[in-house]
Amino acid sequence: LLRSEQKLLQCADLVLADTPEHVRFFADTLGVARTKLHVVYVGAEEPLFFPATARAPGTPIEVLFYGSFIPLQGPEVIIDAVRRYRGPAVRWVLLGNGPLRETCRRNAQGLANVVFEDWLPYAQLPERIRRADILLGVFGMTPKAQRVIPNKVFQALACGKPLITCRAPAYPAELAEDGNGGIIWVPAGDSAALAAGVAELACHPRSGVSCRRRWPRCRSRRHADDADTETALFRIVDEFLDDLTRLHLLPEVIHLVVGKWLALDDVVESDDAARTHKFPVVVIVLRHTGLGVVAIDEQEIRLPAAELAHEALLERRLMRVAGEQRHLAF
Repeated sequence: LLRSEQKLLQCADLVLADTPEHVRFFADTLGVARTKLHVVYVGAEEPLFFPATARAPGTPIEVLFYGSFIPLQGPEVIIDAVRRYRGPAVRWVLLGNGPLRETCRRNAQGLANVVFEDWLPYAQLPERIRRADILLGVFGMTPKAQRVIPNKVFQALACGKPLITCRAPAYPAELAEDGNGGIIWVPAGDSAALAAGVAELACHPRSGVSCRRRWPRCRSRRHADDADTETALFRIVDEFLDDLTRLHLLPEVIHLVVGKWLALDDVVESDDAARTHKFPVVVIVLRHTGLGVVAIDEQEIRLPAAELAHEALLERRLMRVAGEQRHLAF
């Protein structure tokens, strides 16, 4: 399996990693040339994940974990933290399903303030996050837990919620050292530290911060000032295509016609605002075939190059295509 992954990634022309630690892992363990590697932080879909209004007074403090209950996330550490907790009354919610859920349920027997909830459709997750007061990240002691920044970290910060998660070298130093960054850091596997962190936030509530405002800039190989994930991604792809064209390594690529966001709610009518989803559109024109390749959320559609060269025609055609791709809606 290792040799297979090494061969696969070494054959790639461009490799995107979600953290600097994964860049090191891909280079040192999988043998990927560092010149091919770029870091693009995952981020959160801000049309979905945004802060809520102030919480209603008098409602109980709620601590929320959501995930797939795998060792990387360390959900059993959370249950141990509940037993160690000494602080204002809080309600602990563990949402999701996975291999360690039943173990956690057994370990939580007798704990009246622990609630397990089944997994939600993705479109309902942001509102569930906004109803909570304190978000929990991951606390596992696996090697991968030190290389990743979970989606829930970006999502919690984008929703303006304070977060407790394990300290890991995957995080940018400027964020890890920021005492006002909306995150309380604890050692991996340390339930006592987790319990103390929850008690601190329960005694002294504070807001999280916007992921877009506070997260360090996404980085491409040549640019350290990209403001967000999509900007970084499109810049990297544009640079890559420019390099290929200039070096004549891929002569059929003429131009990256458009890299933009197309709003699916313009196509799919819905009264449910949570169904709104913006997805990236990347268009490449091929010289020899006279066709263009349109990638919409990994869906590849081939269109006449003449339509791609005219942005108004392209916009209308993409709207029709997206309307047919209703499964792209969350």
